[in-house]
Amino acid sequence: MKKIALSLIIAFSVANLTACDKIKELTGYQSSDNDSQKNIIESKQKINSKRVALLIANKDYKKQEEIQPLKNPINDLELIEKKLIKLGYQVETLKNATEKQMSRAIKKFGKDAKNADSAIFYYSGHGMQDEARRNFFIPVDAQIESDADIETDGVDAYKVIEALKKAKPRLSLVLFDACRNNPFVRSRGYRSFSNMGYQLDSELLISYSTQTGKFALDGDGDNSPYALAVANQLEKAQTTAVLSMFDGVKREVKSRTHGEQSPTKMGDVEVKTMLFSSEEEGNNDDVKDDNIKDDDNANIEETSNDETENAVDEKENTKAVLTRFEENGKWGYKRNGKVFILPQYDGADSFSEGLANVIKDGKEGFINKQGEVVIPLQYDGAYDFNEGLAGVYNDGKWGFINKQGEVVIPCQYDFGIIFSEGLAKVAKNNQWGFINKQGEVIIPLQYDDVWDFSEGLASVKKDGKWGFINKQGEVVIPLQYDYAYRFSEGLDSVKKDGKWGFINKQGKVVIPLQYDSIMSFKNGKAKVEKDGEKFYINKQGKRVD
Repeated sequence: MKKIALSLIIAFSVANLTACDKIKELTGYQSSDNDSQKNIIESKQKINSKRVALLIANKDYKKQEEIQPLKNPINDLELIEKKLIKLGYQVETLKNATEKQMSRAIKKFGKDAKNADSAIFYYSGHGMQDEARRNFFIPVDAQIESDADIETDGVDAYKVIEALKKAKPRLSLVLFDACRNNPFVRSRGYRSFSNMGYQLDSELLISYSTQTGKFALDGDGDNSPYALAVANQLEKAQTTAVLSMFDGVKREVKSRTHGEQSPTKMGDVEVKTMLFSSEEEGNNDDVKDDNIKDDDNANIEETSNDETENAVDEKENTKAVLTRFEENGKWGYKRNGKVFILPQYDGADSFSEGLANVIKDGKEGFINKQGEVVIPLQYDGAYDFNEGLAGVYNDGKWGFINKQGEVVIPCQYDFGIIFSEGLAKVAKNNQWGFINKQGEVIIPLQYDDVWDFSEGLASVKKDGKWGFINKQGEVVIPLQYDYAYRFSEGLDSVKKDGKWGFINKQGKVVIPLQYDSIMSFKNGKAKVEKDGEKFYINKQGKRVD
């Protein structure tokens, strides 16, 4: 089959501020417009002149206090950089860049990418749209007070598209690990970064870290879920087609975020298109298997070409164990090592409550453990079943279906994917609340952000502060924290004045707010960081091995 070139995969890690507030306090931005470009852009060893990449990460936003600093963009850049260098790319990086520095770097990248075998652009930082729905990267020196300032202080993302179209590389990977809610206060009505509206051609593939208008997580560890997944899939670049790689990215991100984040892609690419051209494939014998390992995500399901997944649903009392596998870019399932469901899908998730979400020709539906399609592949997006219902996405809105495929809650919400403890968080017009399984609004859509219910309580945000409500919508812990997460084993992590600690369900601080970063309790232990040192504590706040 003839290979169709990609014109780019752009990876934006434009971080979410409501779901990403869980960050350490960062140091101030030290650079200026007069910084030498060579001090910002670091040219890496030129292993193969036909493979080029430009990676940009902005995290230290200090020029305007409404644009909050981020935790992981530079970590994500360095992770992707390492993988690309091993794959033979000439990599240039730009960290904490001004508008002028970013524009110059993109222009130079266009020249470097001319007639290249492949070109990759990666952006990690804040982004937003103007009134004309054009997308802009936000430099660290941006000072935006009105919609008109977005164009003057931001960097138009389309500059990257234009540069690569002129350069005409055989393959350009464009990944947007983009965030997706507004980095500015919501009362101003700024729009978030979302899918670009320009006409795509067969030479362009764009991968977004989440769906339009949805949140992209910065990650509780050192990297975002999307960056970790991309790095994992780059390990398979010599043997796995590009489309399959990014199907793998989607599955892994959904797994890492428990269904809250689902990457999407746009473009028209042949199923067998590879990252490297056929002439280049034999030149990477030095690439080793260096799988991503992250202690903070050790309990997260990983994605692999032949991934064993326990599809046993204890409620069904069945001993069926299915193994997902990939063959020639298609996914199927094995049972006891033998092919049980033929590889025929563009993507396939693990079984949840007896059904698995599968993808074919851009549409999603569900199969049972016998491989029968029980819910037709008719949705633009779908999440796994949980508590008997699954979130489905059509025409830009979310709703819920039951296991018979019946619509029980029509697609009407901007966000709403999963039920937890009988309620689902939903959003309309940037306001959040909760509905029950009959679709009744139990807690009005009045909050700026919320987390799912856990152990009977849900954290909610309003006017910049977090607190907790019960299932009757009553505030049981006042909204006083800079960030709050979800209760686990009776305790929850909260942040105030730049430090983290733990409270109980009565709102009492049981472990003082003294840590720079923090993880939830699991099996009686929580991972914390203080003064650059990471270690574990017990529920009494004592250090343990």
